[in-house]
Amino acid sequence: MSQPLENMDSAQKRALLAALMVKKARGQYPAMKSNHYFNFGAQGILSKVAQETIRTSYEELMEEVPFTVDHQVKAFETMTNCATALATELGVERKYLSLVENTTTGCNTALWGMNWQAGDHLLYTDCEYPAVVAVIRQLEQRFGISSESWPIGGHRQMILDGLDQRIGPRTRMVVLSHIPWNTGTILPLAEISALCKDRSGGRIRVVVDGAQSAGVLDLNMEALGVDAYAFPGHKWLCGPEGTGCLYVSPRAHEDICPTFFGPRGCRYSTDGDVLGPQPDGRRYESSSTAVPLYRGLAAALGLHHKWGSPAKRFERITELSGYLWKELARLEQGNLGLTRLQTKAPEAGLVYVGHAQSTRLSRELERSRVMVRTIPGGGCIRICTHYLTLREEIDHLLKTLSEACQKVIDRA
Repeated sequence: MSQPLENMDSAQKRALLAALMVKKARGQYPAMKSNHYFNFGAQGILSKVAQETIRTSYEELMEEVPFTVDHQVKAFETMTNCATALATELGVERKYLSLVENTTTGCNTALWGMNWQAGDHLLYTDCEYPAVVAVIRQLEQRFGISSESWPIGGHRQMILDGLDQRIGPRTRMVVLSHIPWNTGTILPLAEISALCKDRSGGRIRVVVDGAQSAGVLDLNMEALGVDAYAFPGHKWLCGPEGTGCLYVSPRAHEDICPTFFGPRGCRYSTDGDVLGPQPDGRRYESSSTAVPLYRGLAAALGLHHKWGSPAKRFERITELSGYLWKELARLEQGNLGLTRLQTKAPEAGLVYVGHAQSTRLSRELERSRVMVRTIPGGGCIRICTHYLTLREEIDHLLKTLSEACQKVIDRA
């Protein structure tokens, strides 16, 4: 039986209110009606308002006819409004942001934009996403740079010491994920940025993959001291695919040059001649962007802000991931072949469970409409808790996970 309201303390009342607000917010997400969704780190789910906004935006576009003056004005307003909303998420001014298609595009822009010289040195963590590592390999081949990874499996000081030991006189860039996709830890980004600045006099550029942090953490780019920060709109922010953002600090504009140009990225004379790149973040933007998608992303951001601030959302995310991690201890002791891969409560919304048959287990969960994902090559299932997740939903996950493990054992 639930506890009477008059017997609750202030913290319990706040938790109850938050849960009620979440249940109301979940009504906006059709996928949550028939699924127990725990895969926000790979793909978020669209709200009804975002879907409707995208649909009506395309209808308006077709009625008005593309490329008219009125259409161009509306498109500019849409992109500006979305960039302004994203700037609020990052704690920066809109002029420092570029609208890109995804995290990979943002990271590529920063990595290829450097004026690399043969013998330059690049450092990256041993937990970076394969697409980023692939770019680094291409930089080595094309420009003759060297690269080196450093381990981030230890505590905070070990991470910093490992980086410090590897920085050399030719180090020009450090690449890392704020929250690695395969560990879920929050890297000490402000300390890493400060270390790079101190060791190089500001020569080293810090480039960050924010795929698992944007929409999770309460971010402030100035406080973090990074030079480039790329993230998608379609994961934790629950926007549409094909949307994303790149922040480049003004101090890094000289080093990170545009790799390709589109009309929005150029300055023009009164006669229409190209004068060069825009002085702000627009310099990294291309052309022919699907404007309705960014109107949908702005609508998605509006829903999140209506529910609560980034700090409030992060507090709920970690509360739920901590609850899940704690409850998984019971299954870990049940001879089901499950192992909690994190030795302490998760720092963000990613929870990792080891199982020898992780792919089969994930498929069993999917058949029961419980959506998780496996991490390739690791015998690992990753479970994501969002602020939209409910405790009773986690309880259902645990029950279904136990049953799925038993099915896998019975079929072995």
